[in-house]
This record gives sequence, structure tokens and C-alpha cells, in this order.
Amino acid sequence: MNVFEITLWTEFLLFALLIISSPLELLLHFWGLMNYARARDLPGAGVTKASTLCAMYFLIRGYLLDFIVNVVWMTVYLGEFPKELTVTARLNRHAATGSGKRFDRCQRIQDLFLKFFDTKYADGVHR
Repeated sequence: MNVFEITLWTEFLLFALLIISSPLELLLHFWGLMNYARARDLPGAGVTKASTLCAMYFLIRGYLLDFIVNVVWMTVYLGEFPKELTVTARLNRHAATGSGKRFDRCQRIQDLFLKFFDTKYADGVHR
């Protein structure tokens, strides 16, 4: 094997690792950003510029992970091709229908992973 083949296989393995770990990474990014939003909204508790820069990094990286999870994992989980770019938009679309197996699966995701951490979950829909 030459250097080019080794580099190519390394890139392939890193991409496969990104695809496999993307749901967990997306969830951890979401929880971190919701914790930042909660700290930012507390009265009398300011956030530093460094924490804001870290939050911006997590937000940008989170959008990339959101797209990957929507295209790969949610397509398999819900059994349909995506019509939206993000998981959030897809969850909201299925939550608006109010019936069927996709609605039940979306409700399960919202109840298990998003409900207790989302600061805007008052009406039961992740936004």
C-alpha cells in the first residue's frame, strides 16, 4: 500500500465513524447548547465571551450533525426520505399530523431525549 491508499482508507474510516457516532454527538451538542441557553437566560448570571464562542462552534457543528442524522439515521428510523434539512423540522412535521407510526416514533424521540432539556418545549413540540 502506498501513502495515497493509506490516506484514503483513513479518510473512509473517519467518515464511517462520523456517520456511526453522529446521533450521540448530535444529542450531546443539543444538551450542551440547551445548558448554555439556560445559563444565558438566568437573571443576574452572565456568560463569558469564551463560552459564547464555544456555543457558536457547537451550534455550527450541530447543524452539520443535524443534517447527517436527518439524511442517514432518521431516513432508516422513519422509513421515508427527508423533505426537510434538519431533524427538528422533520419532527415538527410528523408531530403536526397526530397519528401513525411515524408520529409515535417522533413522540418517543421528543419525550425521551428532548423534553427535559429543551427550553422551548412547553407545548410538547420541540422547535
